Amino acid sequence: MYNRMSDVVNKIERRLGTAPLGLQPELAKENWPKEVIIPDTLTTFSRFFPHKIDVALTKEDRDRTGEWYLLDRHIPDNLEVLGVGDIEWDKIQESHLGINHNTGFGIYNILERGMDMDSILMAQQYADIASLFNSTINVIWEPPNRVKLDMALNDNLYKIIEGVKIAVYVKHPSNLMTIEPTKMETFENLATADVATWLFQYLKHFEGIENAYATVNLKLDELEQQANRRQEIVDYLRENYVNPANTHQPIMFTV
Repeated sequence: MYNRMSDVVNKIERRLGTAPLGLQPELAKENWPKEVIIPDTLTTFSRFFPHKIDVALTKEDRDRTGEWYLLDRHIPDNLEVLGVGDIEWDKIQESHLGINHNTGFGIYNILERGMDMDSILMAQQYADIASLFNSTINVIWEPPNRVKLDMALNDNLYKIIEGVKIAVYVKHPSNLMTIEPTKMETFENLATADVATWLFQYLKHFEGIENAYATVNLKLDELEQQANRRQEIVDYLRENYVNPANTHQPIMFTV
């Protein structure tokens, strides 16, 4: 699979102008992904714009209590779980008609099931009655790796919804292929600031040192300016992560 990381590293090098500096081996751009971009940039970015995967909860995932499900075997490459979302109602149909239809949740395909008018009216009447009670199914996440489904009306809910799918939000893979192209510019800006911070904090200790031939002048002003942009970029992410562009976050409407 194509890896975007090398393109990001090359772009950062061009933006910071570090190629002529002849950086020490430990500061070489080959080390930027491992030392900075993956642990710092990718973690921060994923907390605001995570990668979503669909996980089917099966009996093989249950822990000893029988109610909690462990997510470990569903998470590729040991990616960090950042949170969970709702049940994937659009992926439940024939396999969980009891949830879709009888409790008034989800989508019921009238054309496929061939319901007559009396059946539709009965289904609507049942949904109206059910709406009087707390019949919401809640997905409860307990960090770092387990979830359970909870419903006020049924203590044994997990026994009747085997295989239901939920949304799980994880850190993006290090190849960066799961980051949408429209968000890559923001990610690249954040990565540039993180690399600049790392380089500046290291190189500032050598600025102005005198030796037998000259005084070391690394011209770190521009590097420091790039480093100072990090908080600005994080604030931008924080202010914009709840919007229609981020489908993995809830949106609140006020009337």
